[in-house]
Amino acid sequence: MIFPLRNDLDMAKHEFGHHFLARHGGFETVDVKLTPAGGGSEIVTDRKLETVDEVAAFAEDRIRVLYAGVMAESVVNGKVDQTITIQLINNEAGKGDFMLGRQLVALIRNTRHMDLPLNPRGDAMEADERRLWDETIVLVEKYTAGIDTMATQLLVQGGLTFAKTTLDRHSLIRQYFP
Repeated sequence: MIFPLRNDLDMAKHEFGHHFLARHGGFETVDVKLTPAGGGSEIVTDRKLETVDEVAAFAEDRIRVLYAGVMAESVVNGKVDQTITIQLINNEAGKGDFMLGRQLVALIRNTRHMDLPLNPRGDAMEADERRLWDETIVLVEKYTAGIDTMATQLLVQGGLTFAKTTLDRHSLIRQYFP
């Protein structure tokens, strides 16, 4: 299967996928923008972490944010098309996000499963990764209408940047995240 080149709307959906899942996960969000090199969704990841469980929970929230970009870009008829998602990861669109997510899954393994022998530890890591992948699909599908609307509005308004103040006041963002 051959996939079309990414366009500005695809990239805007990708960035708003990160933005919506960051807000869902309790991260402070800043701006969303498109640039000639792609785009960006600025997310503040500062969080006081005092226990191993808090570190693992933070890593899970961050993984969902990382996976959400390519998943939001892969939605067809309201559902994440995992074939497209994997293709985007393999074609650089989300490779960096995915690799960082894999490192965080290893962190979860190292905090939760180090008491297991090597093979069961790897199995536990794969189970954690699959669970987080599946949870992210559900969340992206839940927010798809909002992601699509915000991505389209970003392009229609022509500035290619939504600043923090604009996003924080936007009625659609407030509807999803009061």
